[in-house]
This record gives sequence, C-alpha cells and structure tokens, in this order.
Amino acid sequence: MNRREFMGTTTRVFIGAAAATAVTRVPKADAANDKIRIGCIGLGGRCRSHISGLNAIDGVEVAWICDVDGERVGNLPDQIEGRQGAAPKVCSDMREIIDDPDVDAVFICTPDHWHALATVWACQAGKDVYVEKPASNNIWEGQQMVNAARHYDRVVQVGSQNRSGEYTRTARDYIAEGKLGSVHMVKVFNMEDGTSWNLPADSKAPGNFDWDLFRGPAAMRPFNAGIPANHGWKRFWDMGGGDVTDDSVHQLDVARMLIGDPACPNTTAAQGGMIAFPDNDGEVPDTMAASYQYDRVLMTLDLTQWAGHMNKVRPE
Repeated sequence: MNRREFMGTTTRVFIGAAAATAVTRVPKADAANDKIRIGCIGLGGRCRSHISGLNAIDGVEVAWICDVDGERVGNLPDQIEGRQGAAPKVCSDMREIIDDPDVDAVFICTPDHWHALATVWACQAGKDVYVEKPASNNIWEGQQMVNAARHYDRVVQVGSQNRSGEYTRTARDYIAEGKLGSVHMVKVFNMEDGTSWNLPADSKAPGNFDWDLFRGPAAMRPFNAGIPANHGWKRFWDMGGGDVTDDSVHQLDVARMLIGDPACPNTTAAQGGMIAFPDNDGEVPDTMAASYQYDRVLMTLDLTQWAGHMNKVRPE
C-alpha cells in the first residue's frame, strides 16, 4: 500500500486507542518523496512522546511543529533533525500546518478547547487526525468532529492509551467469557490529592507567547500566567473539564470497554462542587459523584482532588 492508497482509506473514527497503535498502521513509504508527512500541534510532554515514536518509523516525517509558546519549541527542531535527517518547519499558528497541502495528517495535542475546531479544520483540509483525549470540550463539539470526519472521509483517532494495554484486553475477555457472571454495576474511582488552586494577578503575556492564539475559541479574558502553567486552563469550563476529562476519562473509558462498549447512557446525573477548597479560583469541582444509567448496567464515578487514594505505587 502506498501513501495515496493509505490516505484514501474509508472513514473510521477510533475512540480510544494509543497513538502508538495509530502510527503502526502507517505504511512504509515506497520512496523518499512518498513519505507520510505529519504536523504536530501543541508541544507538551504527550506530543514530544508522539514525535519520538513517529521519528522511529520508516517513511514518516515530522514536517511541522507548532506551539503558541516559543519557549516550548526550544531545541526540539534540532532533535528532530538529528533523528530523521530533516528539520521540521516551526510555527505558532496551526493554520499554517493545516494550509500546507503536503501535510497528510496532524497530531493535535493542544488544550481541550482547541480539539474540536482543529480537528474540523484538518478534516476540511483533507488531513487525517490523531487528537488527544478528551475528544472535545462538550458534546456538541464532538458531534461536529464526527460529522466532519464522515463528510470529508477522514480517519480521526482519539487517544486513550489504556485501551491498548494487555491488562485491559485480558480483563475485557475475562468478563466477556462470563467468568464474573452478569455485570450490572460498575464503580469507577478517581480520587487524587490536591490543594487549593489560586491564580496570580493578571499580567502582560511574554513577547514569545501568543495569548490570543492560546485562548482561541475560549472566552475573552486577560492573560494570566497561571492558566497556561501546569494545565491551569483545565480548571475553567470553557477550556477543559477538570480532572473528569483530564484523568477520569481514562478510567471511564476502560470501564465502558470492559462491559462491551455500550452506546451513550440513557440518563446521567452528577453532583459536586468546591467542597474541600471553597476559596479555589477555578470553576470545576474538587469533589463530584456521577452516575450513568445504561440498559442493564449502572456505572458510577467518585472523584476527588483532595483524598489522595490513587497516588501511584512505587514503580518496582
């Protein structure tokens, strides 16, 4: 299979597979001028990990990298050139990548509020998409992403890497074989520690940071250094969904996988708020309980950002 055949594949929307799974489907290029050319948008830790994986695949070239913060670019172009033999182009505006007709696919690793618009733009430009979880910042946005993928006949994959774990597939098969009997209740826990979160005073954005591009489709607000730092944006509803979409999404996705990936729940309900840290400057709850009612399964989620019951064990 050559590049043109690969890129003409019928539309598929894969919800929840690791980026590594996506890139291993890329065919080996037939010649140097037949490479799969990738644009990577948002240069945080996840994107840098993806770039390392892409650089290890014959026939794949990271042609562009993009970030609104010039500091995050650093010497990454030199590192990429050392691995693949060609330096990527660098930009702060993702539209430069999307407008390049020689780019075949994009990796979208931006804050959540950019996922939907970037995906739709890429599909309209005839590019396939790998977008980090959560797929979108709200349900309507997700629907537009699906519509765009189908209308423009694109491959769109959403990264939720736990689905690729052998332990997850083994548990799924164990349950599917009936070894637990009929499962009618699933309890999901995401109980992490945390402290009160407060913003510094608003200030002027650094000269190499494009605040307007960072904010993008989110609400107008003055620059505040606490928002881009350490994922502070996820604490505001117009940019993210707090720990529900940052971490609980992994546990919820695995739980759905284990019970056979049912369609959307019939009803949902949630309660929560700033209970542990009422002086928090963010908007998303630090404590929440939610329920998801399927035809024959009830799923619940308990979330905290103060309990610390999910601190990771020592690696060994």
